[in-house]
Amino acid sequence: MKEPAIKFSIASLGGIISAWTEQALPMIFIVIAAVLLDYITGMLAAAFNGNLYSKKARKGILKKVSFLLMLGLGFLLDWAIPFFLENGLDTTMPIHLPFGLIICAWIVITEAISVLENLCKIDGVPVPRFLVRWLKAAEGKIDGGGDGDGK
Repeated sequence: MKEPAIKFSIASLGGIISAWTEQALPMIFIVIAAVLLDYITGMLAAAFNGNLYSKKARKGILKKVSFLLMLGLGFLLDWAIPFFLENGLDTTMPIHLPFGLIICAWIVITEAISVLENLCKIDGVPVPRFLVRWLKAAEGKIDGGGDGDGK
């Protein structure tokens, strides 16, 4: 009896999220993949270097959860601002707000940098240094609103 209800709930939630996020759903999966890759490579680097500690792992998990909460806030802002403008002020937005997708891009870049840094900590894994520099420059552009200095 409980199993069909659980399946129905999960399917309903998935349908609601898919409808709500429209084109953002693939980006959300990319973010989740980047977060998982960073966590896995971080654990591998820690294990390889003999400093694998549960306290450090918990801190990493909390960081990943906070990234996902920030992503949720971005998509909430994308929905809430136009909703309140239309219903409260009787006006519309001239543009579509991209907070959720910008946060997706920032998280993916941040996690990609971290994955490469983790791989650098594992002896013998070749990592192209130019890629780390390029990703950090891209992150600075997002942080700085396009000016590239991150300020």
